[in-house]
Amino acid sequence: MPSKRTWTTGAVAVLAGLIFLTFFGPSIHSNVPETAEERYVRRVLSSMDKGINADTAQWRQAREDALADAGDLESMAAAHALLDRLARIAGGPHSSFSAPEQTLAYREANGDHALPEASVKDRIGLIKVPGFASDDLEALQHYTDTGILQIAEAAPTVQCGWILDLRSHSGGSIYSILGAVTPLIEDGEVLSYAYPDGSTTGLRFEGPRIIAPDGSVWSDSAVPFPRIDSPRVTILQDRGTVSAGEAIIVALEGQDGVRSFGRDTRGYPSLNDLVQMDDGAILAITVAHNQDRLGKVYDGPIPPDEKVLSYNDDEASAREWLLAQC
Repeated sequence: MPSKRTWTTGAVAVLAGLIFLTFFGPSIHSNVPETAEERYVRRVLSSMDKGINADTAQWRQAREDALADAGDLESMAAAHALLDRLARIAGGPHSSFSAPEQTLAYREANGDHALPEASVKDRIGLIKVPGFASDDLEALQHYTDTGILQIAEAAPTVQCGWILDLRSHSGGSIYSILGAVTPLIEDGEVLSYAYPDGSTTGLRFEGPRIIAPDGSVWSDSAVPFPRIDSPRVTILQDRGTVSAGEAIIVALEGQDGVRSFGRDTRGYPSLNDLVQMDDGAILAITVAHNQDRLGKVYDGPIPPDEKVLSYNDDEASAREWLLAQC
């Protein structure tokens, strides 16, 4: 008869080790306390997952590496620096992560904003539209109202068209900025957002109102609204024209009587979601690209219709073109 199998001392030791690893091994790792930096990074990464590059191998690897390294971060400042780098991977160059002190410094530096300003010369209206960023609802509304009022006051003496100066436009609160120039933009669905999954969200312009697909109003004004039929509009643009400034260009693309002059824009024609953290830091993550009324999606610098190398010649070129149409 075959002998019964017996357990050797070595086999028993191996089995005991396997049982220990199976039942106790993972719990040993899970009992390592998660650091504050690690929790913070994990929370912000979940918001970065909606970035336009989130479905790429580069982002998946960067995310995995960040989670592996987060426990070794020695300070929250190190976590902030890591997250700023990661934001640009998940959302591209328009994305950023601003530490609390950076956010505070920005707000203090931008406490007094320049407002839209219009003038008329030789039957041509010129409106300068500066960048504007704020979380103050009254300030945002004042910016929009000022732009509409400036155009309304200039309109009676404008006969040959408008120059929309977007040079050095630093971007900011997009709906207030777009709202400020709605008198120059024809009604209709002239600006949409194209998301990585192929879906789009179209914005409808109706007079001073900008309306989302669900009917919610994203910008409006109670000031008297000038109705300008088929306005001829020239755009001045340069490398300093960014974000919301580029959105104005996209909203005017395909509209009759529009021509742009200057140089390529910065190349951020996209939509950012802003996520404020408990400590005051802000994540700006790019989630969609701008799309014009013709269906063209913008991803990079926007070239002008007529390239003008000298800043001093931009306005003269625009005036010459408008007078030729007048």
